[in-house]
Amino acid sequence: MDKSKNKLHFYAILFGLSAWFIYLATIAEIMMQTITPLIVILLLYSLGKGKKIKLDNKDKMLLTFILIGTVSTIINLFIYSDYSVISRISGILYFFAIFIWYVILSNEKYSKKDYNFVKYSYILVGIISSIQVIYFSRYISSGKLTMISIFGSPVNPNHYAAFLSLIITFILIDTLNNNNQSRKTKIFSILSLIIITYGIILTGSRAAFVGTIISCLLVTFQLFNSKINLWKIILSFLFIIIVIIVSTNLDKLLPTWLYNRYIGNSYVDSSNMIRIVIWKNALRGIMKSPIYGFGFGLFNQIPEYSHVLTNISIPSSAPAHNTYLDILLYSGISGFIFFMIFLFKIIKSIFKYHKKYIPFVIDLIFLTIIVGADKSIYFWTAIILLSIIVKEDKKNERIS
Repeated sequence: MDKSKNKLHFYAILFGLSAWFIYLATIAEIMMQTITPLIVILLLYSLGKGKKIKLDNKDKMLLTFILIGTVSTIINLFIYSDYSVISRISGILYFFAIFIWYVILSNEKYSKKDYNFVKYSYILVGIISSIQVIYFSRYISSGKLTMISIFGSPVNPNHYAAFLSLIITFILIDTLNNNNQSRKTKIFSILSLIIITYGIILTGSRAAFVGTIISCLLVTFQLFNSKINLWKIILSFLFIIIVIIVSTNLDKLLPTWLYNRYIGNSYVDSSNMIRIVIWKNALRGIMKSPIYGFGFGLFNQIPEYSHVLTNISIPSSAPAHNTYLDILLYSGISGFIFFMIFLFKIIKSIFKYHKKYIPFVIDLIFLTIIVGADKSIYFWTAIILLSIIVKEDKKNERIS
């Protein structure tokens, strides 16, 4: 018997560990820079093994976007010479690091054991961090709740909630479409859904909450348009009952301020107005440089665009607060086209060959419209997982 088949792939170990690295966030953001050590290890290991990576068409599209953004950055170094050069150079390195992480991990073949290691790593982080949020909810009377890193830094609640939303959607898809799960695994999945769902509600992120509801409804709709068994019916009704109980008792389950955020104040408040103003601010910038954009790390430094309303600063990590507007700011229409082709190639395969993951894709798209995520761990983890699923070889023992 080949013992190597029972060993975890080194790349799967690194990919699974990336989930736990969100606890190392030091700047309140769950960004890819948090896993820099893992990216360096991945690159050095691959070079040491003489690993040759063949870029497919979608990989080349992503690389082309980054190259256009790099050229734009260089051009704008001369046009806007008075602003920080370091942030722009680091922006280029940032995206090349993301490219290395994505290309190497997404082009590997993973066994079921590898895949499950990555999957359960992310689920466990979702459970543990949700328990942390539930615990702290007893002591916080206002403001969004979120997980706390080991350095005591509250991470960005929008990115964290998006992270939880995708985990919930993935658990539900995986559970309802896997008839071979053991009873223990099913119980674990149900408990995970309950804990993480409560965690995401406590974050106060209405975008993630709505995205989760939409994706879960789509999963349920798919269920009743496919083969149904007793387990699926029981789980679906159990999930619906939980949703009804939670929804009708939100005033008892949630702190008053959080209940008012979801129900009392509806979705009309200053935070949504600010988001729209930031989007408009980004559109003004895009109209200023529509062909090749501003490059990486510049837009938030330009006084004309660096603040909105009563001196609210534009964040450097997501200057448009919208992934697709951010891409337009970095590379203009020329780079945006290649980035969208990259995404389209992945999504097209999911819609054609792996329809059960469509709700996951819908959730991801919805979340990335509301939140700038092009540098976030949750976005690239989702994209890598989808790319691995697309490469699935049904003839071998691979992802089920």
